[in-house]
Amino acid sequence: MSEGIEVQLQEGFASHLQSWVQKSKESNTELCLFVGVDLGGTNTRVAIGNRDSYEIAARFKCNSSRYLIKALNSVAEQVNQLIECDKCIKAGCLDAAGPVCKLGECVEITNYRADEDNIHRNLLLAELPSFLFPKGHSRIINDLESACYGISGLNASGRIGEYFKHFLGPQREPEFEKLPFEHHLVMAVGTGMGVGLMMALPKEEDFVVLSLEGGHVLLSSAPVNHERRKEESRMLKFVSCHIYGGDHALEYEDLASGRGLVSLYKFFAEQFKDKPSNAETAEEISKLALEGDEIASKALQYHYLFIARASANLAICMGAKGIFWAGGNQIHNGKFVQENKEILYEEFLQHPKRSWIESVPIYMQTKDFNVNLEGTLHVSRVILC
Repeated sequence: MSEGIEVQLQEGFASHLQSWVQKSKESNTELCLFVGVDLGGTNTRVAIGNRDSYEIAARFKCNSSRYLIKALNSVAEQVNQLIECDKCIKAGCLDAAGPVCKLGECVEITNYRADEDNIHRNLLLAELPSFLFPKGHSRIINDLESACYGISGLNASGRIGEYFKHFLGPQREPEFEKLPFEHHLVMAVGTGMGVGLMMALPKEEDFVVLSLEGGHVLLSSAPVNHERRKEESRMLKFVSCHIYGGDHALEYEDLASGRGLVSLYKFFAEQFKDKPSNAETAEEISKLALEGDEIASKALQYHYLFIARASANLAICMGAKGIFWAGGNQIHNGKFVQENKEILYEEFLQHPKRSWIESVPIYMQTKDFNVNLEGTLHVSRVILC
C-alpha cells in the first residue's frame, strides 16, 4: 500500500464493481467507469460509477493535500486489484474549495491545513493517481462548480424536482422537471459561501458552468431610512472589528456562512446580556433558533437576510433568471427559513433594480443529497470522456 497509508474500500463496493464487470461481459460491451472525488472540509468521498449509477468506493477524513495523494493512491491500488483501471476507468474529476487555475491543473484548497509554504493546501492534477485520473481525461474543479454541474446533471436526468422545491418568487407551472435554458445562479452556504453560475450559451445543449467567488463581494448595507439601519450599522461595526480589527469592510461570506452565523450570535449576545448565550458553533446556534431562542433566532434571521441580499445583487450582476439555495444547511434550517420567507423575500426585492428580479424564482434544497459528488461524476461522464 502507498507509503504506509491504507484507506479501506467501503463494505460492499467490491461486489458492486464485480456486478458491473459481469454485466459488461454478458452484454459483450466495453466496461466504462468514471471517478468523482468530493473534498469536504473534513471528509473526502471517492465515487466510482458507470453512466447510470455510482457507488461510494471510499470515505476518509483529510485536511492535507499530501495525505490526500497517499490516500487516493491507496484506493487506486486496491481498485486496480479488482479491475484493470487503465482499461476501464475513462475519466476522473475532483472538486475542492478554493481557486482552481490552469484550466483544472491545480488548486489551492482553502479549507485544508495552512502552513508557511502552503504545501498542505496546494494540489496538482499530475500528483493524482493515473489509475483513477487518466491523463488527458481528468480535471480539478471548484466545489461550487461541481454543485452547478450536479444540478445540471439532475436536470438532464429529470430528477431536479426530487431535491429542490420552489421557495420564493413566481412559481413556474407545472412544477419543474426540466429547467428553462437560461442562466441560473447557485449559492451554497456552509463553512463559506460558494457561488456559481449555470450559463445558457448559444449553440450549447447543456449548461456551461462559471465558478465565481461571489462570497467575497463586499456586502451592501440597509438603506438609510430602513428600520434595521441603526441596528445593522452597529452589527457591521462589531463584526468588522472582531474579524479585521475594523480595517476592512465585510464580505457577504463574513455573515452568510457558518462562521458568519457565529459572529452574528456574538453580537446579539452582547446586546442581550441579560439572556443566556451558551452556543459556540453554527450547528448549536441553528438548533437553538429552531427551538425559539431569541438570540439565536435573531442571528439566524440576519444570516439569511444577507443570503437574500447577496442573491439579489449577484442575480442582477450575472443576469440570472433562477436561483438555487443548495446545501445541507438549507435542509436543516428549512422550518426556520419557511417561517421567515416573507421578510426574506422583502429583503430580496429591496433593490433599485427590483423589476429585474421580480420574475426570478428561488429554489431551496429540501432533500439530503451530495450534489457535489453528482457534479464531479457529471463532468467525468459528459465533459471529460
